[in-house]
Amino acid sequence: SFGDIYLGETFSCYISLSNTSRSDLSQAGLKVEVQTQLQRETLDDTAACGASVNRFAPKQTLDRVVRYELKDIGVHILICSASYVDGAGERKTSRKFFKFQVRHV
Repeated sequence: SFGDIYLGETFSCYISLSNTSRSDLSQAGLKVEVQTQLQRETLDDTAACGASVNRFAPKQTLDRVVRYELKDIGVHILICSASYVDGAGERKTSRKFFKFQVRHV
């Protein structure tokens, strides 16, 4: 839970992508979006800004801080998408969804 969040505040969070495998991965990237009832907005995309990690070693992390001004009340969903290429050359993706409510003051 993110606690009480109100319209007009700035939502801020720290996101860490970690290689927990025992092998190197490649082309690791992270995309962070916020979806509301009205829109979907990209907050960070390492692939789009050229910050993907070519060699993602075991225990290495890719850390980001994202901020988003809360302009709408209601349910918001923080979407974190990780992508990478494994040792066999196969592209893998994973997504996590974090739902939170924005209230009127």
